[in-house]
Amino acid sequence: MKRCISLLLTVCLLATMAAVPALAEAGTYTGAGAGKNGEGSIEVSVTLDDAGVITDVEVTKNGDDAGISDPAVEGVPAAIVAANSLAVDAVAGATLTSNGILEAVEAALTAAGVDVSAYKAAPETAEVEKAAVEQTTDVLVIGAGIAGLSAAMSAKENGADVVIIDKMSAAGGTTNLAGGILVCVDSELFADNRLESDSMEAIKAYWEERMAYSGVDSGYPDQERLDSVLADTGKTVDWMVSNGIEFDATPYSASSRYPMALANGGGAGLINMLVDACEEKGIELMLNTKGTSLITDDTGAVVGAVAETEDSIITFHAGSVILATGGISQNEELVEKYSPKLTRAGLIPTSAVSHTGDGFLMALEVGAGTFDVFATPLFSTVVDPELSALTDTSVLTIYGQLGVNANGDRFGNEAASAGWDTMDHTASDMIQDGNAPFWYIYDSSNADAVAALEAGVESGVVAKADTIEGLALGMHVYTDRLVAAYEDYSAAVAAGKDEAFGKDASFLLPIEKAPFYAVKVYPTTFGSAGGVTTTDQGRVTTQDGTVIPGLYAAGEMSNRYFYNENYVLAASLGLYSTMGRRAGAAAASDALAE
Repeated sequence: MKRCISLLLTVCLLATMAAVPALAEAGTYTGAGAGKNGEGSIEVSVTLDDAGVITDVEVTKNGDDAGISDPAVEGVPAAIVAANSLAVDAVAGATLTSNGILEAVEAALTAAGVDVSAYKAAPETAEVEKAAVEQTTDVLVIGAGIAGLSAAMSAKENGADVVIIDKMSAAGGTTNLAGGILVCVDSELFADNRLESDSMEAIKAYWEERMAYSGVDSGYPDQERLDSVLADTGKTVDWMVSNGIEFDATPYSASSRYPMALANGGGAGLINMLVDACEEKGIELMLNTKGTSLITDDTGAVVGAVAETEDSIITFHAGSVILATGGISQNEELVEKYSPKLTRAGLIPTSAVSHTGDGFLMALEVGAGTFDVFATPLFSTVVDPELSALTDTSVLTIYGQLGVNANGDRFGNEAASAGWDTMDHTASDMIQDGNAPFWYIYDSSNADAVAALEAGVESGVVAKADTIEGLALGMHVYTDRLVAAYEDYSAAVAAGKDEAFGKDASFLLPIEKAPFYAVKVYPTTFGSAGGVTTTDQGRVTTQDGTVIPGLYAAGEMSNRYFYNENYVLAASLGLYSTMGRRAGAAAASDALAE
């Protein structure tokens, strides 16, 4: 007998509009707000009737990133009009754009001369029961990022009826934030314009070089699995081209070490093309639909899943379920459990907000195996976001500074990430050190840097002192250790050689003009490397390697096989789409064989 692991039956929904405020004068008013790309990136027009009701909100300027911001541009104005209120939710995954729209609408209401506070009252709510819906398909894909969309297309091409669901209001996940670059070994795309390094030997050599920076004793990557998937990446790109996905005609040229294909429009453009391809194939894409649990039969086989929308609970009956919901990087509890040293290093996730481990937790509930410790594809470091919210921090250089940990000790080569293909090295050094917060120290020799740092002094985001001893007090680090680190670093600058960490002499710059400043710098990540155990065709297994019938995973749902603790540029999209293509074919074959 089928069993459903969990089911939520009721929810609070908007029932009535907020009370209508008094109006100064009916008409259309304009306002501007700060979206993802800064002050004034969002402009709106707001129309009020004689009774003070908001009858229309139109975004007249959207300076935020196309694709990522679109759901907010479409959804937030409609929600404001429906509720006659500013007390509406931001669109998940486009929070900054949502907030910019709300700020702009508030500015327009202020220009209208109304009591804006009256529009901030939350609409009344009423508890209603969600409708119970049942739906049947051959293959259900949970997650509409690059892995999920690739899996859906592959399953459809192999004869299956396919439905994709995603909890967000737009497809794409972290791919929307990516450059849209895919590793592609031996792709026909570049048959007439092939790099000398276009071979498995070149990419493998580079991979080994990148993996050697840290985590060498982890036991990963799984070389056999990695080689198998890398060798298939060119075929995946060619398959995408056959489905209407467009790439630049020449190999991506940031590095000549290995072949890379650049999708037109970057990551967001790639997702838009994949969504169009799915729609052309007749694949149903259901957004704002969150998978909540898997359904198994008496034998333990997965035979469907339960999902939830704003007004319904959907029971999907499916021959195969593919999990492609991304990783765990936005779930603090899971990160602390599976990657504890990331928590100790104060890691900031820059992945899509949807990466909360939904599919991972669902898979564990039906017995999926996992990895004892997850790694993380690290990215560059970032200056304290609290300071970035106050001023332009792009003027703050990091390669020529002195970096120390929470004890006041220097933790590594501050310029380790200066190269195109070493962008994650400083973040890796922070992770290995594990004593957050990390501080970068500046002097007063650069007027632009001083202006930015002064913006954070009053709020306490930046420490300032006339001496290194005084700076240690503001940083709450050991004075003697910070002084020793400063003196050792100054000696290296004077000698033109960094014996401790090998920093290039061109970045050994003096830090000697008082007053001195210190600001926190954090490592970042755009994902996690772990997930559930699978076969090389994406079939999910238990801890002992037994296949769980009917369950598949791709993308960050099962990517520990490819990495130790370091990232390879352009690798993820190529690997995840390839595993999605494999999982889709296997899922269709198994579902149709029943």
